[in-house]
Amino acid sequence: MAALKAFLGFYTSPMDTASRILRKYGNAVSITLPFFGKKPLPDAFIFFGAENNRQVYAKWDDLRMTALWPISAKPDTVQQRIRHNYMCLSGRTHRDIANQIEAPLNRGQIKKLSVEMYAIMKPVIDKAFTEDTFDLVKFHKDLSIQCIFNLLFGEPDAERALRIGHMVDELNLSNYVKANRILKLDIPGLPFHDLLRQAEAVKEELTRWIGEVEGLPANTNLRTSVLNMTDSDGQAFSFDFTIGCLGSMVWAAIDTPSLGSLWTTVHLSRHPEIAEKLRDELKAAGFSEKTSTEELNKLPYLNGVVLEGLRLSPPGAFIPLKSVRDTVIGSVKIPANTAIYLCPRETQRDPAIYPDPEVFRPERWAGIQSPDAYEFIAFSGGVRRCPGASFATIYMKMVIAMLVERGGLELLTRGPIPVRSAPAMEPLKPVMARPSASGHFC
Repeated sequence: MAALKAFLGFYTSPMDTASRILRKYGNAVSITLPFFGKKPLPDAFIFFGAENNRQVYAKWDDLRMTALWPISAKPDTVQQRIRHNYMCLSGRTHRDIANQIEAPLNRGQIKKLSVEMYAIMKPVIDKAFTEDTFDLVKFHKDLSIQCIFNLLFGEPDAERALRIGHMVDELNLSNYVKANRILKLDIPGLPFHDLLRQAEAVKEELTRWIGEVEGLPANTNLRTSVLNMTDSDGQAFSFDFTIGCLGSMVWAAIDTPSLGSLWTTVHLSRHPEIAEKLRDELKAAGFSEKTSTEELNKLPYLNGVVLEGLRLSPPGAFIPLKSVRDTVIGSVKIPANTAIYLCPRETQRDPAIYPDPEVFRPERWAGIQSPDAYEFIAFSGGVRRCPGASFATIYMKMVIAMLVERGGLELLTRGPIPVRSAPAMEPLKPVMARPSASGHFC
C-alpha cells in the first residue's frame, strides 16, 4: 500500500512525495508494485544525495534517459514515432551523436552572444514593464523562445519562433496530462485524440523548419547540427528520429532557462533585500548593453543569485533514467529495464552540504564559480550533463541582471505556487506580477 501511495504521489504532488520518501526511507529507495497477483512491475529506484549521484554517473553506459514524451501510442502514429531522441540512447552511440549536434553550444560560441542576447531581450522586457499585470510564466517562456530560437537555432522571425516554440511546449504539456496515460482512445473530444493531432502538427511544422537549412554547414546552428547528424558509420538516421531530436532540443532549450529564470525571479520578489544588493553590484560594475559574457561571469553576487535559484528550484525536479542491462549502483542490484530517478531538488537541499537549506542565500556561493558536479545536479551530470548548461547560466544571468536594472517586479501571486513535473518544474497556474510602483522587487 505504501508503494502504491508513493506511485500515485509522484503524479499528484511530486515534490512533496520525494521529500516524504527521503525523510522516511533514506537515500536509496526501491518501489515494487504488484497488481492483482500478476508478476510485479520492474522496481523503480529513487536515489538521493551526492554519493548516490556519483555512483549513478559512473554507470552511464548501463543507463539511458527515458523518452521525453512519455505517452506511448500505436506504432504508426506520429506521437509514437517522434517520442524518442538521441538522449534515449546509451553508451558510444549517445556520445557520438552528442558530440555532433552540441557543437554550437560550446563555450567559445556562447562568449560571442552576450551583446546580441541583450538586444533581443530588451524590447521584450521593456514591453512587460508597460503592462498593468502579466503572467511571469508566459513572459519568461516568450522571452526564452525569442532569444534561443534566434541565437541557437538561427530563426530571427520572432512571430514564427513563438508559434513553433509554443506548439512544442504544448505538446510536451499534453504528454503529462493524467487522462492521456489512462484513456488512450483516438476519439474526437478526448484529450488523447488532441495529443495525437498535436504531434502531427508539430512534426509538420518542424519538417518545414529544418528543411530550410538543408545545404548549410553542419555546425551553423542547432538546426543544421540535428539535420546532419550520423551514426558511427556515417549513416543518416531516420527522419522521424531526426524530428524527435529537434523537438526535444527545442523543448529543453525553452524550458531549462525560462523556468530557471522564473523561479529566480520569484525568489528575488520574496527577498527584496537580496535584489537590492544585486542592484548595487550591477551599478558598481557599470552593467549595460555592452557588458560581455566574461564581465557577467565576474559578478560574484549575480553568480550566487543564479546558482541559489537553481539550487532551490532546479528546472527539472527529477532526472528519469532506465537501465539497459543488469547493473549495480553502489550495493544495489538493478535489473535491466528498471526505472531510476535522481532528484536534484532533494540533493540540493541536503543540510549536510547546504546549511539552512530552505533559505535563499546567495552568499553561500561566495568564491564558487562552478558547483560540485555531484552535490549540484540542476543540469544533470557526467556525459548526460545538459549540453546547454553554460548557455542557460549566461542567459539567466542576463535576464536577472536586466530585470533588476530595469526596476523590479511586484509578485501578485502570494503563498506557495503549486507545480507539476512535466518533466520540468512547471507552475500549475499563471504566476501574476506587475511592474513595481516603488521601483524595487517586492
